[in-house]
Amino acid sequence: MLSYYRAANRLHDIKEQLDNQTGVPDADPSAVIARLDELAAWQPVDEADWRTSDFWQWQETVPEVTRMAARSPTVTRPS
Repeated sequence: MLSYYRAANRLHDIKEQLDNQTGVPDADPSAVIARLDELAAWQPVDEADWRTSDFWQWQETVPEVTRMAARSPTVTRPS
């Protein structure tokens, strides 16, 4: 369960930075997209801890934040 909270915290930090339009601390904007791709593929170590509501919220939130990043002037997908 700890890994879920760590992953959720990483996702929250990225979303908050995009919401505030403060940009992201990475010098390379493609690193933001790479982190979001990692989070999209993330699964908990113990699938039994993966509650249905958490799973669906995760499956909705990661793509939402990825869309925010794609639209953000501070983050661009690498060409």
